[in-house]
Amino acid sequence: MDLSVKSPPRPSGPETFKLHGYYLAVVATSFLTLLALAFFINGFPDYFPWIRYRQFLVFSLLGLAGSQGVLFILQSIFKKKILFTFDRYAFIVFFFLALYATGGAESPFTFILIFPLLVSVVDLNARATKQVGVIITAALALLIFADPPYWHDADLIAKHAIRVLLYGLVAFYLHRIVKETLRQKFEKEETARRFVELAELDKLKTDFVAVASHQLRTPLSGIRWGLENILNEGLVKAEAVPMVEEIEQRAGAAIGIVNEMLNTAEQGLAALREETRPINLTDLLKNALSDLAYDIKHKKVKVETALAGPCLVRGDQKSLKAALTNILDNAVRYAPGGTVSLKLSPHGSQALAVIKDTGIGIAPEDLPYVSERFYRGKNASALEPNESGVGLYIAKKIIERHGGSVSIESALGAGTTVTVKLPLMKKQ
Repeated sequence: MDLSVKSPPRPSGPETFKLHGYYLAVVATSFLTLLALAFFINGFPDYFPWIRYRQFLVFSLLGLAGSQGVLFILQSIFKKKILFTFDRYAFIVFFFLALYATGGAESPFTFILIFPLLVSVVDLNARATKQVGVIITAALALLIFADPPYWHDADLIAKHAIRVLLYGLVAFYLHRIVKETLRQKFEKEETARRFVELAELDKLKTDFVAVASHQLRTPLSGIRWGLENILNEGLVKAEAVPMVEEIEQRAGAAIGIVNEMLNTAEQGLAALREETRPINLTDLLKNALSDLAYDIKHKKVKVETALAGPCLVRGDQKSLKAALTNILDNAVRYAPGGTVSLKLSPHGSQALAVIKDTGIGIAPEDLPYVSERFYRGKNASALEPNESGVGLYIAKKIIERHGGSVSIESALGAGTTVTVKLPLMKKQ
């Protein structure tokens, strides 16, 4: 029985008008039924020999009917939900008065006490179910004290105690069921809400990548075109040509990345084209360090390498290089003035690459999430505020797609160690 039921709404349409009509019909039927029972019990006592206090029960029925009528009128006037609570408690009180009139602790109608509990269960109100269960269980236990002769009957006391215990267990488990149902309902609604939010957020991110790619491609193409003209027209000194050529190549590589971003944003992950072939990780890591030479010099980072003889893996060279470059770039970027060590060696059936830096490290609360898309630790955001937080996420996805794994160990202020494992090619 829901002790906090809201009052029925005023009719505002065909459906609410029907519901209000049903409510009035239930109230009227209940009121007339109580009066009819009082009339028959009082007028035909021979048909109710099992009622030991007939007049007491008749007055209880009339009292309940009268209280229902008064509470209904007050509710119609004042629209206070507390009046519904009084109405529900009036029924519980009547049930116990009826039990007393029909046998007290030995009444055959004890089962009627389950109805107010079931009403609260149907209403899916965990608090009301608990309250009703506690109140009725306690009142049922005290019912035996209504008849003094029973106080010294050990058998009856034991029987009544078992009855109370069973009712208490039923009430407890019904409360647990309601509570668990509400929890699952809340989690389901929360999951659905978050799914919608994530779907909308993912669409926004995809749209952003598409727009950003479009906007970046034009100026990058202009830069590359200008550099090509400078080279073709011989507008730079001979000693500067290698540097301009390197810049032109980097601009071309940037355009390629932007094109892939745009293609992926428009078509999804299926748009990623991979060319699987044998790859020497030693050479790949050397090339990645070469690409980061400017950043290494700018950040004043000392790089130590220990690259074992050829470690051959099978995969897409372009995507694997991007993944390892992202990891090395993070190590260099977040260890300004420090040291980055890179070790590569075969380990059983796997190639083991360990990138360790002496940088700012990662806070314990951030560590479980650093490989998630767009997540950045607080100290990382303070040091490099303009980064996006997708590098490690992309690297992890690429390496996992190649059958490998990425693990991270770190402590705040004590550097970070990233371990990359990739399956070695089997020897023919």
